[in-house]
Amino acid sequence: MKILAHPRTLAGLVALLLTILIILIIRTLNFSMSEDSALKSGSTADVIANSKPASSMATAAATDDASDPTIVSVRLIELLAICSGNAGVVELVSCQDEFARSGNSLSAGENVIFIPSETISGSEVEFSLNDQPELFLLSDIDAAISDLEIGVVHSVKIRRRGQGWSNSISFTIALQKPKAPRINFVCVDMICSPPNELVAPLRSSPTSFYPLVEFISGLTDPPSRHIWAEIVLDDDESYVGCLNCEAAKAAGIVYEDREEFGLTGIFYNWDLSDLEEGHHSIKARLRNKLYTGAWSQDFQFYVSRP
Repeated sequence: MKILAHPRTLAGLVALLLTILIILIIRTLNFSMSEDSALKSGSTADVIANSKPASSMATAAATDDASDPTIVSVRLIELLAICSGNAGVVELVSCQDEFARSGNSLSAGENVIFIPSETISGSEVEFSLNDQPELFLLSDIDAAISDLEIGVVHSVKIRRRGQGWSNSISFTIALQKPKAPRINFVCVDMICSPPNELVAPLRSSPTSFYPLVEFISGLTDPPSRHIWAEIVLDDDESYVGCLNCEAAKAAGIVYEDREEFGLTGIFYNWDLSDLEEGHHSIKARLRNKLYTGAWSQDFQFYVSRP
């Protein structure tokens, strides 16, 4: 008790205790902040990947010495799911469920959705089909898959350029009921709606053509031999136009009311000069020789005259 009663000794002891307390607080805060940083650095794709079995790991050099500092560990991309569809964003589980419902098959002639374990830009991803040496870019893979033989088991895998391949997913190609497409633009003479209104001529001569050109998502690019699009203007189903009509003709279905662009052998469905001023709508659906899909939502555009 005499030691604690000495003012200088008491002050020194208090200072020592305060120092120890401050050190403990700093260590605790540093630990908490480091955990926070680790959580914030993880992306949604990382969370999806971590909910699955651990990704394959590759090394820069094959060696049994794990302590070699020259080895660089690279996490390979996993291909989590594939399915047919036209939507830009599809959830992992819904894609897996749809693929399972279809008997692990993809719809011939429609776009394919790929879900990898991490975010990757289309410009750096490469695809391989059936373990063949030919590589496909994102812009080409849909058409390449639709060109595969129907009823035969195929496989696809992906990679980031310069890295190793992902796992393979096996699938077949089949004629299925197509999903509803989406009309993105309607254009005439390089003027498109949206954002512009389409200006029809006051007078049109027999040698002047102003065909409506529809841009529809859902068909592969280029379109395949399996599927085509039917189009209706202003809900008039007495006149149905088509896109990729050669596929329809091969299936025995002919659209005789199409207009010929001069004597070129190229056909279109409607001419802008024939449309009245005001609001118009177009809708589309996909079709193959077995199934007809649902109509898209109406696409609205406006026609004016000078």
